[in-house]
Amino acid sequence: MTTQRRGVTPVCPEEALANAVPPDLFPDSVEAPAAAHARFDPAALAPALDVAGGAVLRYGLVAILVLFGAFKFTAVEAAGIEPLVRHSPLLSWLYALTSVRGASDVIGVIELLVAALIAARRFSPRAAAAGSIGAVAVFVATLTFLVSTPGIWVMVPGFPVAVPNATGAFLVKDVFLLGAALWSAGEALRAIHRPKATATPA
Repeated sequence: MTTQRRGVTPVCPEEALANAVPPDLFPDSVEAPAAAHARFDPAALAPALDVAGGAVLRYGLVAILVLFGAFKFTAVEAAGIEPLVRHSPLLSWLYALTSVRGASDVIGVIELLVAALIAARRFSPRAAAAGSIGAVAVFVATLTFLVSTPGIWVMVPGFPVAVPNATGAFLVKDVFLLGAALWSAGEALRAIHRPKATATPA
C-alpha cells in the first residue's frame, strides 16, 4: 500500500529517473569553445612587421655605410671612385685640396661618421636624425654621378634606350638607400617630439 504525504504530488518511477539525469548531458545544441571561433587576423602582424622592417632599413643602411666607408681607405677604392668624383660638380673640388687617396679618405670618414650617428638611434634620436639627414646628402651626391659621369649610360643592341654600365648599375642601388635614409630621418625626428614613455626606439 502506497502512502501519500499531504501536499506532495506522487511521481512515477520513470519521471523520477528522467529528472535525476543532469540536463547538460543532453544539450539542445553543442556550442564550440570561444577559442575555436577565434580566427587569425593578418593585420595583427602589422606592428611586428613595421618594427622588423624599420630595423632592416636602419641597420642595413648602417652596415652598407660602414662597409663602403671603410673600403674608401684602400688604394683600390680610391682609384675606383676617381672617375666619378673627378667629374662631379659637387665633389670634384676635393682633388684641388688633396690627393686621390686623400679625397677617398675624406669620403670614407664622412660615411663612417654618418653610420655611427644613425646607429645611435636607441640612445639619441637627435643623433640618428642628424646622421640620417647626412646619409640623404651622401646618396643624393652619389646619384648625381649617374648624370655627371661620362660613358655611364650605354646603348645595348636590341634595346631602345640607354642603360647604365656596371658602375652605373652599382650606383642605382643608392635610390633604395636614399629611401632608407629618408625613412630613418623621419622616424628619428618624430621620436624627438614623442613622449619618452611612448617612444619605441628601433
